[in-house]
Formats: sequence, structure tokens, C-alpha cells
Amino acid sequence: LEGLPEGLPEGLPEGLPEGLPEGLPEGLPKGLPEGLPKGLLVDVVFGTVDNDERDAVEAIISALVNDRLIAVTDSTISLAH
Repeated sequence: LEGLPEGLPEGLPEGLPEGLPEGLPEGLPKGLPEGLPKGLLVDVVFGTVDNDERDAVEAIISALVNDRLIAVTDSTISLAH
């Protein structure tokens, strides 16, 4: 194609923001909250910290023992109703 513009259009910001926006919480809650309704998709963060992984594994084992586990993916645990 002929006549394509070269470079970036005028008026675009020169730099992209670095890091995370201000005001985000620094830590994620560990473990699962008490009293979750059955059938809820529970997000579990698999971090590199042993305690986080232990919490996730304990949640999966608990669901297995209670025969409520449907599926486990990288980010969610699905519990039966």
C-alpha cells in the first residue's frame, strides 16, 4: 500500500504508565472465606508462597472430603450445590 503514515499519530501519550495504579490493595486474602454458599466459583490464587499453596490445596481436599468438588482449574474451584 502506498501513502501509509509513518510514525505515530500526533497527540498520543509518550510513555505508558509503569507499575500498578495507586490505591490497589497490597495483599490478597489467604484461604477461603467462611460461609461460602455451595455452588459458588471460588477464585484461588496459586502464589509462590508455601502458605498460599497450602491454603489452596486444603480447600481442594476439603471439597473432596465433603464430596462437593466438581472441577479444579488454574484459577477456580467449582463446588456442587
